[in-house]
Amino acid sequence: MSRYVLDKTSALETIKIEAMLNARKGKAIHWLSDETEELLFRKISDNTVMQQEVADIMKNLTKLNVGGVRWMKFRGMEIYFSKEAY
Repeated sequence: MSRYVLDKTSALETIKIEAMLNARKGKAIHWLSDETEELLFRKISDNTVMQQEVADIMKNLTKLNVGGVRWMKFRGMEIYFSKEAY
């Protein structure tokens, strides 16, 4: 994302990042798992992957349910991960 903000991404990377950001709209995503971030980075960096695949990953993110874990309370924070990353 830092390369995107500095306008140092390729045209294809820019298209895929923007598809990811558009797919993220409407979800209160505060944090992605490290594995999901790595998966997204690999997909964005791979020239054979199209923007729809990146958007689909964002649309299919699963919310981590931490309500039953007593020592881990995140009020108002929703954590998402991709099942594909595991």
